[in-house]
Amino acid sequence: MTSIWKHRGIVALLWLMAPAAGAAAPMVSAGNEFALALKADGSISAWGRNDYGQLGNGRSAIRLAPAKVEGIDGVAAVVAGDGATLALRVDGTLWGWGANANGLLGDGTAQGKSHPVRVTGLNAAVASFALGSEHALAVTTDGTVWAWGWGNYGQLGNGDTFNRIAATAVAGLPPASAVAAGARHSLALATDGTVWAWGDNSTGQLGDGSTVSRLTPIQLGTLTNIKAISTAAKSNLALDASGRVWAWGYGGGGILGDGSYADRATPFIVTGLPAINAIVAGKSVSVAVAEDGSVWMWGDNASGQFGDGAYAAQPSPAKVTALAGYQEFSVGETHVAARAPAGAAQAWGGNDYAQLGLGDTTDRSVPTAISAPVQFMQVSAGLTHTAAVAADGAVWAWGSNGVGQLADGTIDISNRPVEVQGPGNAIAVSAGRFHVLALGADGSVWAWGNN
Repeated sequence: MTSIWKHRGIVALLWLMAPAAGAAAPMVSAGNEFALALKADGSISAWGRNDYGQLGNGRSAIRLAPAKVEGIDGVAAVVAGDGATLALRVDGTLWGWGANANGLLGDGTAQGKSHPVRVTGLNAAVASFALGSEHALAVTTDGTVWAWGWGNYGQLGNGDTFNRIAATAVAGLPPASAVAAGARHSLALATDGTVWAWGDNSTGQLGDGSTVSRLTPIQLGTLTNIKAISTAAKSNLALDASGRVWAWGYGGGGILGDGSYADRATPFIVTGLPAINAIVAGKSVSVAVAEDGSVWMWGDNASGQFGDGAYAAQPSPAKVTALAGYQEFSVGETHVAARAPAGAAQAWGGNDYAQLGLGDTTDRSVPTAISAPVQFMQVSAGLTHTAAVAADGAVWAWGSNGVGQLADGTIDISNRPVEVQGPGNAIAVSAGRFHVLALGADGSVWAWGNN
């Protein structure tokens, strides 16, 4: 599997190889101040910002630590966007949750969802999908490209500027293998190695040498033998079969890697790189993973996104020694998540919405391990809320919260488990009518709720 995406209008994920039935390749995905982790058992954990329900836990409160997304299993790939999430199950169905004002979730409505709902309109299993700021794309197993959501700039490729609340086929394209969604434009990678683009072109992001927007797909004649594409807002990257990286579009922050901050309306080869086998375009930083395992970055670094403990921007590719061997990169607005050589999920960069999943809101300029929820060992039911103890001693709660039964600092009802901060190494829990008690392994007793 190769994942390539970005956020704030910008997330693209290329799914090239389906996992074995019932299994998933672990991955992480960083969105706009929230993040997701896909576990090998096909379950998803989410944390960080949640004002649109993008964590899929039935509520809107921020999450300081990872919590399981209920209502969906057997997930093969997941991607976090601006205020929404899309997940592909191993059966080929596509699901989403979060912001939905323009039909981004493709469920036939324009109403936000804080729990997973299925994308409608698709007539075959999904092989690849992409999530932009307010529109989404998918490729089905027959090579057809589908689009839905916001269409004001022609980013749905249907010849008009209307929104779609369900998936609609994009005409005029050869069979495709992958798609990438920008803020207001779209890309498709054809099985013959050509690249196609449509939508907004105000900064040359369609790569045709002009700034003329297109309502239907056009071919980028300068790109051939391409094997991967990645889009971030108004910037694009492509990787060819020779291991060369191409870039075009918006150049602010040095995101294109040509040593400047200028826009480029025609694709060019990014120099100074070894042979590359994976790319990730971000809004603030771009990432390239070389065949030798080295990691290269360029762009802004104001929040420590390079993970090297420094904050110096680089408009040209720079080798990040501290990240050697890292893979499965995902770039958010100001933070980055990836898998370390040993396989553990790591995150670094901005953390003002707890998007690093570390239990706090402190930024990190070096990779830091992300915690993960475990199975419940004991459960206790209160009047309209429930509490549970996990195998690692963590306490979780869900249900009513009018008097603080969930101990999460809010009074929001939650129909999904949220981790209780404080008790730590618990061995038992008991829920009363409006309060909860927990017994610690050290003999301590903890209490919260109605008093």
